[in-house]
Amino acid sequence: MLQVQLEEVRESRDALLQESLEELKAKHEQDLQIKINQIILEKEEEKAKILESTVLKEKEKHKQCLDEEKKRIQDLESHLRSMAEIIEGKSKEQEAMDLKLQEAVHDLEEATTREMMLRQQVRMQDEQLKILQDESEDFRMMPAGPHQELPRRPKSLIAVV
Repeated sequence: MLQVQLEEVRESRDALLQESLEELKAKHEQDLQIKINQIILEKEEEKAKILESTVLKEKEKHKQCLDEEKKRIQDLESHLRSMAEIIEGKSKEQEAMDLKLQEAVHDLEEATTREMMLRQQVRMQDEQLKILQDESEDFRMMPAGPHQELPRRPKSLIAVV
């Protein structure tokens, strides 16, 4: 009987130990699940922070690129404005030079016309001088007599004088 009681106590103790072991096992599994969930949550938070940090870095890079492009555009616009000013200045210089050239051509044409008129006048005066010289020569060759009349002036000379 003692043996039976001892056996019953052992069975009862084994049952209690088994029950206690299962409770500890369940509690341990529950604790492990909580820790796993905490680790998963921490990893997800870490991933979210990394993702947010990466997004912020990419946004900063994008902003930097946009700023650089804006600077390049401003530089190009400035360069275009200065080129336009230079071209406008050259155009005005060209217009002024064209106007001066036109004036010079006009002055040259007027001077050429005056020169031609003066040459014509000189030729006419040379012809009249030659006529006068010829008449003067004719007059010297004439014998001088008391009753001779002086030759009359030719009509061509009357107009000049």
